[in-house]
Amino acid sequence: MHVRTTYWKWLVSVSLIMLLGYSVVRWWQRPQVKVHEVMSRGLVQTVVASGRISNQVRVDISSELTGLVQQRLVNNLGFAWCETES
Repeated sequence: MHVRTTYWKWLVSVSLIMLLGYSVVRWWQRPQVKVHEVMSRGLVQTVVASGRISNQVRVDISSELTGLVQQRLVNNLGFAWCETES
């Protein structure tokens, strides 16, 4: 029985030493973290969006003209225009 308890003591001791060593190595090689100092400033919000803008209601604006055609002129190229009295 004496050999068996000695074996367990050694096994537990070696396991604890290995666990402690592993913990120390992990603590020593921990990842470096960049730290920024926080200061109070005004709130700035920037929005960048892409997409498509569509109108909800279509509105056509036009005007009506009434008048009397006094002359209808046509040039050599076939362009016509009218002269009206408003």
